[in-house]
Amino acid sequence: MKDFKILITGILLIFFAGSLGSCKKWLDVRPSSQIKEAELFENELGFKDALLGVYSKMSSPDLYADNLTMGFLDVLAQRYAVNNTGHKLYYAQRYDYLNIKIRPRIDAIWNEMYNTIANANNILGHIEEKKGVFTGSNFNLIKGETLALRAFMHFDLLRLFAPAYSKGGNVAGIPYVNRLSTTTSPLSTIDETLAYIIADLKEAEALLEKTDPLNGAPLNGDDLSKFRTNRMNYFAVKAILARVYLYKGDKINAALCAKQVVDAKKYTFITSANLTGTRKDRTFSTEHIFSLYISKLNEPASEYFKFRVAGIDATELNHSESNIKTVFEVASGGSTDFRYAYLWEIDQSVKYHSKFWQEYSEATVNGGMYVKLMPLIRISEMFYILAECETNPVTAIGYLNEIRLNRGISALSTTFNLDGVKEEILKEYKKEFFSEGQLFYYYKRFSYPKVPGSTVIANDKVYVLPVPDNEYEFRNK
Repeated sequence: MKDFKILITGILLIFFAGSLGSCKKWLDVRPSSQIKEAELFENELGFKDALLGVYSKMSSPDLYADNLTMGFLDVLAQRYAVNNTGHKLYYAQRYDYLNIKIRPRIDAIWNEMYNTIANANNILGHIEEKKGVFTGSNFNLIKGETLALRAFMHFDLLRLFAPAYSKGGNVAGIPYVNRLSTTTSPLSTIDETLAYIIADLKEAEALLEKTDPLNGAPLNGDDLSKFRTNRMNYFAVKAILARVYLYKGDKINAALCAKQVVDAKKYTFITSANLTGTRKDRTFSTEHIFSLYISKLNEPASEYFKFRVAGIDATELNHSESNIKTVFEVASGGSTDFRYAYLWEIDQSVKYHSKFWQEYSEATVNGGMYVKLMPLIRISEMFYILAECETNPVTAIGYLNEIRLNRGISALSTTFNLDGVKEEILKEYKKEFFSEGQLFYYYKRFSYPKVPGSTVIANDKVYVLPVPDNEYEFRNK
């Protein structure tokens, strides 16, 4: 068995560009960037800055600005036709994870995520002893957000680097690192990892329930009270719990959490008026339960979804017009689907997905906010979870129709059986989550024998990413 161990050895930096890994590597940084932990955590502002550092690291291209959303993960899901052998994701689409062009990208996901987790752990390691420095409800907000972020990141690591839950809960998962330490963190089973994730989320839920302004707590004028959907908020915790419970097959609790988010009625569906003219809310920001503000989101978006000079280094991600029309069922009424009609644009005679296009002045759009948002969980997913957990197919179709009618397409009939409902849910995932990285997880959760669009047999060599070589040792050869 491979015994994976994570060793934290980092120094604390502004924006928490810390170091982690059993190889004990240190980042090359200027001495002026280094600060002492005692100074950072001596007041509330230091904790706020530290938490912003966690969000900043999550927003890197190695993580949610590219690899775990629009780029690498969506290529694994066969969302695009990557046929140019010089394309940097060519071998990813073919699941050649050990290729020299792909392996560093996978290693970066693991290393950067655990680095970011280490920074969250540094906050949690100091916050209790410094409880007296906080004003109002800020202790609960900061601790709750940090716990939930730690759980969120571990869950995505689990979904990528461990087998699907259908393989059994007692098989090897990932290390759950819940403290900043120079000692190693051993590998946990999938069940153990999920238990840690759920425990962190439940503690975060309790901390945020009465202190999150999004859940009715009073605004205090503090920055922590603002832009709550761009922070790990109370309803985001509920939504992530729904996602986690569904992953482990606990449909009762998954439906309960999803229903609580839906019934809160905090999210309004996008309308066609929001998608026309110069102010196009292409990511459907009013539906975000949790999203990251990524200041340089236009860089990967332009690289992937705009025309570039053809050649061996071409980087575009696009698909044939016929494939796009098939996904959105244009021949049977899908041409009016907002996700088809408003989120695909022509550039130099090539059709690209335009969810993250930023063609207009950000200063004119909602203070410049929603043109730089990466949605990580949205209200539509809660309806899909409710549909999947429902035993009555008529009720399940009703949940799907709620989304369809708010996407500009007609309702489905109520004559489906549960197998038919499952097929319709898959169709919705294909339409809804373009460039958001969620479809690959769906295929893995159900252990599809082949990822649709690929001829490669989808076993663990496809669904389980390799851990960096320097992060494990063989206990039993």
